[in-house]
Order: sequence, then structure tokens, then C-alpha cells
Amino acid sequence: MLKQHISDIWAAIVSYNPDDDEQFHSFCDFIITRCFQEFSGRVFRDQLAWNVSVQKKIFDWKPLNREIVDVRWIDRPKWALLALPETKVDGLIARTIEKFGQPVVQWQLSNATLGFWAWLLATIIQQLELAVNGVRIVRETQKGDGKGEIEDIHTWCHRLYAYLHWKEDVAQTLLTKTSLKYSFRLRDAFDMTSA
Repeated sequence: MLKQHISDIWAAIVSYNPDDDEQFHSFCDFIITRCFQEFSGRVFRDQLAWNVSVQKKIFDWKPLNREIVDVRWIDRPKWALLALPETKVDGLIARTIEKFGQPVVQWQLSNATLGFWAWLLATIIQQLELAVNGVRIVRETQKGDGKGEIEDIHTWCHRLYAYLHWKEDVAQTLLTKTSLKYSFRLRDAFDMTSA
């Protein structure tokens, strides 16, 4: 069984063309499918290991006055548009400027918009968790092939990766330069597990 699993993964890697978007998505879906149990455990590790829901903590967080003092305008990323619902989001401040003769929408990162940025991060994590649960349900009920749910996992993983590794460092700002960093109190959880 393990030999077949490794052989399947090797065959997928050898035939993979990184310049073909369709192959990229298929390859990602293949990896998620083959590694779903491990992946699923990692997505919910916060709840299993520390009894903390990261997305709930972020949703519940309320910024203090003067968390950050600088106001920055950031070009709106394409991935964020795909992560947002079609309705207007509270706490978002936007403007349109011209760059190289083209209109560019920018979003503000400031004390006034921290709630929006935290909400966006929590929403992406929540949607990833919902997608993982969707695959679990399909596998438990054996209704459907779960292909759409696997694609949802890939989509939300991509958005989470884009947010966390975005050159604008918004996630790092939230998690290291605001009071949100005190919301988790993981030291207490580690102390309890080692006792």
C-alpha cells in the first residue's frame, strides 16, 4: 500500500508541468487528497492541542485605540477580492488613484481598519476549516466524490498562503504589533500540557 502511494505521488511529480495552470491545480488537489488525514489534523491542531480556535479568537478581537500609528495605502490584491463576500465589508476604507495611467484601488491599513484586516484573516481560516469539514462529511457519508470540496480546500489554502506571505506584511502586523498577539495566551496552554 505504501509503495503504491509513493509510486502514485512520484508519477504525479514527474509528469507535472509548473507552467500549466490546470496541471498545477490538479497536482495540488492530488496532494490534498493523498494527504488529507495529515492535512486535516494540521488545520484543526489549534483546537485539538491547545483547545483554542484561532479563527474565533481573531473574530472576537477588538482593536484598542492607537494600536498602530502609521496609515498605509496598499494596492488591493486580487486574492483578497476572491475571499470577500459580494457585500460591502464594514471597516474597509478604500480609494482609487492613478498609477501609470491606470486606476488602482487601494485599501487602507490603519488603526481604523485593523478590524477589517483581522476579519479577513479569520474569514479565510474559517472557510478553510469549513472546506476540510466538507471533505470529512463526504467521506463519512460516501455521498459524492468530494472533488468540489477538495478544490475548495486548495482555493482557501492558496488565499491563506497569499495573505500570510503578502509583501505588505499585514498578517505579521496584526499578529505581532497589535493587542491581537495577547489573545491566544498559548504559554498558559503549554504550561498546562507540561504539568
